[in-house]
Amino acid sequence: FSVSPCGSAHVRARHWGNSHPPPRAPALPPPPPVVRSRESLIEECHCNPISLAAPACLPVDNERERRRSGCFFSFQLDNRGMSRRLRRKAFQSKDKEKDPVVYQTAECCSDTALDEYGKANSSSSASATISIDDLQPRKRAAVACHCSTASTSGSSSMTAQAVLVDWTSLPDDTVLQVFSRLNYRDRASLASSCRAWRNIGSFPCLWQALDLRAHRCDTTTTLSLASRCSANLRSLRFRGSEAAAAVMNLQARGLREISGDFCRDITDAILSVMAARHELLESLQIGPDPCEKISSDAIRAVALCCPRLKRLRLSGVREIDAEALNALGRHCECLEEIALLDCGSINEAALASVVSVRFLSVAGTRTMNWAAASLAWSKQLYNLIGLDVSRTDVSPTAISRFLVSSKKLKVLCALNCSSLEEEDLYNPSLFVSSKGKLLLALFTDIFSGIASLFCSTPSAAADASVEEKKDVFEEWRTWNHNNGSPKNMEELVNWLEWILSHTLLRIAETNPQRMDEFWLRQGTALLLSLVRSSQEDVQERAATGLATFVVIDDENATVDAERAEAVMRYGGIPLLLDLARSFREGIQSEAAKAIANLSVNTKVAKTVADEGGIGILSDLARSMNRLVAEEAAGGLWNLSVGEEHKGAIAEAGGIKALVDLIFKWPSGIDGVLERAAGALANLAADDKCSMEVAMAGGVHALVMLARTCKVEGVQEQVVQNVDANNLRQLFYKTRW
Repeated sequence: FSVSPCGSAHVRARHWGNSHPPPRAPALPPPPPVVRSRESLIEECHCNPISLAAPACLPVDNERERRRSGCFFSFQLDNRGMSRRLRRKAFQSKDKEKDPVVYQTAECCSDTALDEYGKANSSSSASATISIDDLQPRKRAAVACHCSTASTSGSSSMTAQAVLVDWTSLPDDTVLQVFSRLNYRDRASLASSCRAWRNIGSFPCLWQALDLRAHRCDTTTTLSLASRCSANLRSLRFRGSEAAAAVMNLQARGLREISGDFCRDITDAILSVMAARHELLESLQIGPDPCEKISSDAIRAVALCCPRLKRLRLSGVREIDAEALNALGRHCECLEEIALLDCGSINEAALASVVSVRFLSVAGTRTMNWAAASLAWSKQLYNLIGLDVSRTDVSPTAISRFLVSSKKLKVLCALNCSSLEEEDLYNPSLFVSSKGKLLLALFTDIFSGIASLFCSTPSAAADASVEEKKDVFEEWRTWNHNNGSPKNMEELVNWLEWILSHTLLRIAETNPQRMDEFWLRQGTALLLSLVRSSQEDVQERAATGLATFVVIDDENATVDAERAEAVMRYGGIPLLLDLARSFREGIQSEAAKAIANLSVNTKVAKTVADEGGIGILSDLARSMNRLVAEEAAGGLWNLSVGEEHKGAIAEAGGIKALVDLIFKWPSGIDGVLERAAGALANLAADDKCSMEVAMAGGVHALVMLARTCKVEGVQEQVVQNVDANNLRQLFYKTRW
């Protein structure tokens, strides 16, 4: 068992023959231990890091007993740290020249038992203070196992120098860290290996946060998770309206955070019941897709049922009336952040009644009386620190009033506001920040402004280049980690990252005109700085923004060369590849999407290949997460267009991964099949790769798609890119 670089776990078992293992003759002596040099083990681990093979010294008839008594696998440590491969228990020699490892099939024993045995074995006199009989039954069995193994080793020198390396010598905290870096599927596989790891896998800290976006979350799923998560779950993320309706079956009344994506069909009834069953809720986020079926009634129910609410983020609500906003002000006294994004209508005067709010975003709101809003909010929202009015028709007069009249306001974000950009051409002095207040707009230096919040010398921040200033968030986090900062500043940075990532993604999706200068001057670097955020949703949204803003024609798969090369110039390719290695599947998916879209550009594709991106995408294509595998297949598809990358894809195992994708999801998964078929078709057209495609089963996969799959995009890739001549050649190569 091992963890691959992309965060997923894979297991491969070596079977005994074709059917049943050979019987072991009782009269024959047990097979000798297998002695292998350290160099050969390291070489095998590097060549095949995800294999788990049964050593020849394991008696087949004892395997069931060994599994029943406990786990007989252990981590093998070397001078470079812990290996990523589970191995059987071993005695390691002190011989520095060959340094062999002798595999033994010993029972699993705890580190406490080993300590007791070490104390008893350290004294050679008959008057030892600790005997085997004095130990507890489990410790006694472990010590007996240790003694019997050492006595049968056949070498007195090795027995004297032997040290039993056992997985139980790892502290629980270390094993817990391994569990925390796996997805839920791999956690379950690892927990099933033995009783001890099963107990660790059920630790409450592993089940405080649950991300079900990549899984089908229905009533059956939530009921099966209820017994494990109901008492400890604090944070939940899901995707889709069906999942929102099934959340209540978790019976997790201790939930503090709920975040739902793509919930277009969520209704007032679902949201009201969700709020009623989670009275301790502190954060509620539904979006970014518009929630057009949610009305003010649901918001009023949230206010009545969740008095501890601190953060409320909703998208696409058609109308939010005064009664709902007044209810938030009366009942949610701890409410500090409100984000009502892309809403149709908001009562400006009633919103001013939520006097506890410190961060407010009304980005994308279409109808707003900005004269009344600026007057009411400047006077009544006396705790307001950050205000986001991006993508609205806010007037220059309202902006000026916010900057002058809001006493505690520090940041005013007004990106992509057409009226401000037009006014700036004629009267730029109107938007000069006063009293330390920062205005973020397309015509301002965003990096210098953000740096001025943290730096004691704003002039030094203004003189830095874009390449130096793009790390402003990362530098602040490093400084904050070493020196600490006020809580208010940390909250401001987290809010600023969130609203910038959301706004930039929305701008990239709509792709308004006259944005080329902004993207090349500071927009690209700003997205890359947000990719480094410590907030997972900010990282995902920034990676999605990088994947989106370079595309100028979806139909013809055309990307803007200048924008793509700007990402490469600012060091975005290594950054995205590192992000793709994350153990978080949501980040893996969005990073792979960005790499795939950028790879349409030939220069970027070469950089991706040079940085090892082909191997990373091939690993991601093997993921059990459909979204991750789909985006990775898209990346291999775009890279396979270049003749110079086809051989590297074959060497990295990408062909086998693509074929497996077709057989893994044979129907109903249009995106995966189209991307895998397109990549295989490109690879099959190459003489060097065609044999590998044939040997990996690519002929059968493509023929199966041509016969059974009725999706237009998949049929197009199979028919257009693989003609009858190619299939005939592949068929002959397969027969040969």
